Amino acid sequence: MKLSNNLTNETLIDTYKAQGFDVDQIVVISEGLRQNVDVTVYAHKHFTYKQMRALKDGLLLGFDMQPFAKANLSYEQIRNEIEDLIFAGKCTLPIHEINAYLEYLETIGEY
Repeated sequence: MKLSNNLTNETLIDTYKAQGFDVDQIVVISEGLRQNVDVTVYAHKHFTYKQMRALKDGLLLGFDMQPFAKANLSYEQIRNEIEDLIFAGKCTLPIHEINAYLEYLETIGEY
C-alpha cells in the first residue's frame, strides 16, 4: 500500500526501527499501518507498547485519542477512558464490533 507521501509501510517501519523503537512497539505500529490508523498519534518512544496498543484500539473504535496521547496516562487509564466513551454512547460502531473489542480485551488480559 502506498501512502500519500509515497512511502510504503515497510519504509515507515524501517524509519521507526532506525529511531530506536523496540520490537513490541514496532509490532503495534505495524498493526496500525495495516489497519490504516494514524500511527502518528501513538508512535512515540515514550509510550509503552501497551499504551500504544490502547491508543490504536481507541482510534479503531473511531475516537479522537489525541487528548489521551498528550496526557501522561497509563494503559489502564487509557483503557478506562475508552470504556467510559463506549458506555457513554460515544461509539458509533455496531454493537457486535463493540462486543468484539471487549472480548479482545479479555483475550489479551486487559479487561
